[in-house]
Amino acid sequence: MAEIFLVLNLKKELKNSPDWKKSDSAMRVLRSILQKKTKTDKVKIGKALNEYLWRNGIKKPPTKLKVRVTKSDQQATADIVL
Repeated sequence: MAEIFLVLNLKKELKNSPDWKKSDSAMRVLRSILQKKTKTDKVKIGKALNEYLWRNGIKKPPTKLKVRVTKSDQQATADIVL
């Protein structure tokens, strides 16, 4: 069971998506980044991280996140670090 901390900047990936689906795009980008970093296909995003991404609505997701990723066997779990 390994634990790593990542600071992710989503601004570049979100600048080309339309306002009405920025939070959806942020979730997709976050999942793909975590899959690359942890080298697993199964990535679970924790409830607190999900609520943090969606707290400002669909148009204004946060652009910088500090995430704690826990990897066990073939699954990775991500949570927000405040």
